[in-house]
Amino acid sequence: MDYTEFSDICPYSDEEMRAALSSVADHPYVSLASQALFPEKEPQFLTHVLKNVRTVDEFQQIVLSPTPSPNSVMMGLRTSRR
Repeated sequence: MDYTEFSDICPYSDEEMRAALSSVADHPYVSLASQALFPEKEPQFLTHVLKNVRTVDEFQQIVLSPTPSPNSVMMGLRTSRR
């Protein structure tokens, strides 16, 4: 099977993800989203995460996971959301 026909919908690699997140990190709505998702953190928290996250897994652990991972806690990036 020729998988190149699905290249437009394949998941981002870590490198592609870093470029994509970095390109939206400074959008004004990111600070609004940050305040809604992480109200106990400063408004630029999500901007910082988007500019500094290194892998897809790390992004998912910090932003999407309801419980902190040991890595993100040590990096000081994860908050507890309830």
